[in-house]
Amino acid sequence: MPNLESEYPLALLLFLLLPVIIYAKKKTKLKLPFTYTSKELLASEPSFLKKHYDSILYILIFSFITLAIVNIGYSERTVKEFIESKWIIVALDISGSMKRTANPQNNTSIEDVAIYGAEKFISMRGKHDSIGLVVFSSAANLLSPLTFDKNILNDKIDKLQEKSR
Repeated sequence: MPNLESEYPLALLLFLLLPVIIYAKKKTKLKLPFTYTSKELLASEPSFLKKHYDSILYILIFSFITLAIVNIGYSERTVKEFIESKWIIVALDISGSMKRTANPQNNTSIEDVAIYGAEKFISMRGKHDSIGLVVFSSAANLLSPLTFDKNILNDKIDKLQEKSR
């Protein structure tokens, strides 16, 4: 079962009020005056659902409102795991402005640093992460669609490194 948590679990105590409210509702219903009915009509009793439809409806509405207040949902940890580890698109800028040197001592360009960072980022991701690769300069190009295969991504990045040199 998934990790379910509730935001306000003490609100479930409202269900303890339900019998008291139904009892009070019945008491007020008995105090209402009715017109005289013949004995034949009194003998024909309505079905259970017709007789208690208002109480059933009241209980359902009360239950839904109480559960809405309790706010049952997936735990925060499960949501964080889902958000952090599913589909990732790595976007790399390969425009002319990225050709500037980042380190004049070893003649490394900003593009080389970005490609190296993308390569390291991909190697750090888990095996259940689906990663895609997009490069852009004046227009965006899909280099690799979402994939679990890191070898394909590394091959595409190697081709980018060769092309940038």
